Amino acid sequence: MRSIQSQRGLSLVEVLGVIAISSFVIITISSLLVSAMSTSNKQSTKSQLQQQANYILVVWRECQESGLRYTINQESPSRITFNTFEESGTTRCSQVIENVNFQYVLTLPDEDGTTVIESEEFNPKYIKYIPVEIQVKDSKNIQKPYKITTILSRL
Repeated sequence: MRSIQSQRGLSLVEVLGVIAISSFVIITISSLLVSAMSTSNKQSTKSQLQQQANYILVVWRECQESGLRYTINQESPSRITFNTFEESGTTRCSQVIENVNFQYVLTLPDEDGTTVIESEEFNPKYIKYIPVEIQVKDSKNIQKPYKITTILSRL
């Protein structure tokens, strides 16, 4: 009879076990990476929506606080123009906000409902408080807009 001496190498069962465990680890890690990238993209988009809404609010607030007559024109869903006028009627300042990746909706909420701004003129001398709502939507996912609701005032 032959005695079994030291065996070198791996058996087929051991190799298959290592492959199965390695596959499980690789699939788990890749799943976590895909999930992290998706979450990162969502957070980045949300941050960009917030920045756009805040920028619109800053421009609008500056127009209101200037005390001069101003207009807001929304030429397309992704383009808004703010124009401020001197007493003489000449344009003092024109600010264009445009980004094809976003859609903007500016509204004036009141007791009767909301008025969507397409082309409006405001005179802060006669209107001290304006309730406003700014919505910014991602063009790829318009179901989840970012909203700011506030009151603009001129003291």
